[in-house]
Amino acid sequence: MPTVPEHRKANNLDMGTAISCAAWPGYLRSSRHYSIDCRETSFILAEVGGAYTAVMAVDGGKVVDGLGGTIGGPGYYSLGRMDGELAYLLGTFHKETLFTGGAAFMAGHPELSPEAFADLAERDDRAHMAWEALLEGVVKSVAAELVVVPRPREILISGRLCRTDKIREELIRRLSALGPVRRVEGLARVAKEAAQGAAIIADGLAGGPNAKLVETLEIRGATGTVLDHLYIGDAEALRKKYLS
Repeated sequence: MPTVPEHRKANNLDMGTAISCAAWPGYLRSSRHYSIDCRETSFILAEVGGAYTAVMAVDGGKVVDGLGGTIGGPGYYSLGRMDGELAYLLGTFHKETLFTGGAAFMAGHPELSPEAFADLAERDDRAHMAWEALLEGVVKSVAAELVVVPRPREILISGRLCRTDKIREELIRRLSALGPVRRVEGLARVAKEAAQGAAIIADGLAGGPNAKLVETLEIRGATGTVLDHLYIGDAEALRKKYLS
């Protein structure tokens, strides 16, 4: 995205592709809620999904930063960012490893639904520790984006875990210390927010009613690959391996 400054892309691959789609219903809801043009929207969106947690910052209707699910706080299944020393100890590891280590694994019950996890956290010390890691991680990530957008109009939350009453209510309570909080209400009853967002963008790219939103986001100006902004010693070898 041309709206994200180069220095924020440096050595980052995961800046939240799926959360970008989840944000578009938030754009429309925010502009309608405040009766403003989409170019006036300013918010931080926390997508607390069934696997990952990701956060995105929007200012002046443009995406200006993002913390993807593997560089932010822990998700329900994903460990989030990985300590470099841990990555070194693991050596070569499969991508599936990124889907482990999250709150459900911390609690010792990766088979639990988010609803059962929330109940267990009230009476089990290990599950409570995982609860704190998950929720505090969301707040930390949102707080980090306040450096980029110091005065957002609101903080939006969405994702699978926000459909769990106890998790949603506690997130709203904690995030309210940083600004007004609202849950993103989708534009459809069944489809996930990210799927709805993808449909909105497709409509806009095709010249439909959401064309102005696509123009504001400058999506057509997106270029390059996620490997273009690497500065580590093996960057060129990675580019040759995956882009040649």
